[in-house]
Amino acid sequence: MEQAFHHVELTNGLVLSFFDQTNRYYGDYHRVRVEVRAPIPICPTCFPTAADPEVEAEKARLLLGSDVVFRAELERMGVAGGDVETVRRELVERFVRTSRVYLELDEFPCRYLSKQLDVKRRGGVAALAGICRS
Repeated sequence: MEQAFHHVELTNGLVLSFFDQTNRYYGDYHRVRVEVRAPIPICPTCFPTAADPEVEAEKARLLLGSDVVFRAELERMGVAGGDVETVRRELVERFVRTSRVYLELDEFPCRYLSKQLDVKRRGGVAALAGICRS
């Protein structure tokens, strides 16, 4: 099983886990790649306007599984072997510095869940055709 090399706990209870997926692609040059994941549990509190929030949460679980996973990919190409660790650390630090305020919003987990439900109901990946990756 893949091991995270770093974790960041956010004030809203989410935990960001960072996974190294770096590879060497030519000589001593590497593609430094870090995948960020944060499982988001599907809770009835995300359905405050529903007649029965627990029923709505169960419907969401049937569509998406027990939780949804926020994912982000951090990447830099052409990194010399001696700089891999430094670049990996910089990618993580920059992501946390620039994204933490947004990801820590109390509304973020429910907003993200809502977006994933919309995508699933509209046909999955095909619905994402116009959305850029971070």
